[in-house]
Amino acid sequence: MMESTVTRLKRMYLWPTASVTSRKPAFFLITFSCFLLYGSVMHLIVNDISMEEVHVIETTAGQFGVLYYLTLFTIYRKGILEIYADLSNFTKFGKPYNFDKRNKQLNQWSRWFSVVLYFFVISVFAWPGIFTQSCEDLNVALNKTEVCGVVSPVWLPFRFDYKPMKQFVYFWQSFCCLYSNGGAGTISFAMSETIEHLILRVEDLKILFPKIVAERSPEVRRKMLAKWVDYHLWLLSIGKLMNDTYRYSFSVIVLCAGTLFGCIGYTVMKFHSVGTTVYNSEWCDTDVDFQKGVILITIRAQKPVRIYAGPFSYVSHLLILTVFQTSYSYINLLNASS
Repeated sequence: MMESTVTRLKRMYLWPTASVTSRKPAFFLITFSCFLLYGSVMHLIVNDISMEEVHVIETTAGQFGVLYYLTLFTIYRKGILEIYADLSNFTKFGKPYNFDKRNKQLNQWSRWFSVVLYFFVISVFAWPGIFTQSCEDLNVALNKTEVCGVVSPVWLPFRFDYKPMKQFVYFWQSFCCLYSNGGAGTISFAMSETIEHLILRVEDLKILFPKIVAERSPEVRRKMLAKWVDYHLWLLSIGKLMNDTYRYSFSVIVLCAGTLFGCIGYTVMKFHSVGTTVYNSEWCDTDVDFQKGVILITIRAQKPVRIYAGPFSYVSHLLILTVFQTSYSYINLLNASS
């Protein structure tokens, strides 16, 4: 399960491997990737924050977000590993219907996502290197002393406007972009995949219930229903674990992963639809004990799994709209003050 995504996470030491299970390599690489954030923050402090430095502000905010996101993932990695282990374990409830086809499709999407992600990430740090001459011409025209040929203007306690120091700084900044943005994007897709596999399990739950109702033997039907209820409760426990593991990470990427939140909203609707499937089945023709169980299941199914975005509301399309409205207000405020 999730073979393509897990392979990329292992290469970045964000996922345990057979030889490396400690989180220390991940924390080391995250710390090493703070170079661009440190330089950008110091540049803003030394040169005073102004709207002319908006591109540096963008770099600072972006790097802080992705590095904070990587740190949260590494801290709560045990939770997502447990979610992954549960969803890839088929010994208790078997393999969900259509699992192989869906897993193959998700792996294909993961590979395409990786191509697009790294294309844009590489473009970020390749662009300044290509247009170094344009930057130098602009320095002459505006009488500026900004170092050209680096990913973003930074302040460092030493000069780096000469070879090979400038190239050293450029490659270090490039690594920061590649690791932090690439890692954060891959983690986001990994979370999306776990949610998709949870949806697949919920769909399997809905397929199984009509088969239980169709069973003629009351004794066999009760056993099948008991196992179905265990299956449902197990999925709800995974949903709760997702909420505990993902909630703070989602507060960071609330603006950057609308597709991911769409998946989560879809999951909420799917948990609602379990109750609808149960209610619409032919349960009225079964024995009284079974009917009582159906009523309890229907009541419990009205409380879906909700995943919260940190201290804010639970993740939904309304939350995304609220964030967009707030962002637009900030843009107007900055525009009016400039």
